[in-house]
Amino acid sequence: MRLKIRSPTRIMKSAFLLIAGMSLLTLIDIVAVEMVIRPLTENYDIPWSDLETTVFGYKILIWHLGFFPMAVGLFTLVSAAGNDWRPAIAGTLLFFTGLEDAMYYFFQLTPLPQELPWLDSSLTLGWTRFFTKSEHVTADGLVVAIIISVTISGFILALEKTGTIPKNRA
Repeated sequence: MRLKIRSPTRIMKSAFLLIAGMSLLTLIDIVAVEMVIRPLTENYDIPWSDLETTVFGYKILIWHLGFFPMAVGLFTLVSAAGNDWRPAIAGTLLFFTGLEDAMYYFFQLTPLPQELPWLDSSLTLGWTRFFTKSEHVTADGLVVAIIISVTISGFILALEKTGTIPKNRA
């Protein structure tokens, strides 16, 4: 099997679809949390914990039970629209390694919180606590995870398999 680099036009098309999908997810998350859930909890004295549920021993916001499958579905649809599987794989990887979380704050022009304890249960982000020697996922850990996932996603978007594996003629 040989690998070659796809054309820059095809890479940019895939990257554009991925960025558009991630941006849409981020905007949906901001609307859901900042314009619906947070005002609901503040205006009606509903404790935030009442809007959480436990999944595999971890507390998550009930909203995320629908948001996670929505993200995977959106990247699948974006990939189908572009007739290219790469944005589905790269987008899902970037989503679950915190890019959407960073964009959530970036779109609102606010800095990342120093600690992000709600991300501790994420298998793709929880490991950063060992790297940062912190009890919770930190902004630094999130940035490290994003850099790694952007690098891997770049390879996914850029590389194309060609040819076949030569048979052993021994």
